[in-house]
Amino acid sequence: MGIQQLLEEIYTIVSEIMPETANSLQTGLSRDAIKAIIEPLPFDLPEDFYKLYEWRNGSNTFEDNFFPYHTFLPLENAVNSYFELREGEFAKWIN
Repeated sequence: MGIQQLLEEIYTIVSEIMPETANSLQTGLSRDAIKAIIEPLPFDLPEDFYKLYEWRNGSNTFEDNFFPYHTFLPLENAVNSYFELREGEFAKWIN
């Protein structure tokens, strides 16, 4: 069973018990769009990362999180956050 099938199974359950959370997920990105957004990152990402963002491009809210106790950021926001943290007070843990 691949990651996309597992995500769909989770999505089905979440849709039934927390429809607002399921509806907050944004449409997935194309492989080319993902590559363009992550191009400035100084490291490679695994295939499952691409599959996750092809499936959905994060959530459009911070209130209803698809992954409990975590925020599923849209990819562009995640990359921007990485660079903000890298240059901020948390730089010693990231660099």
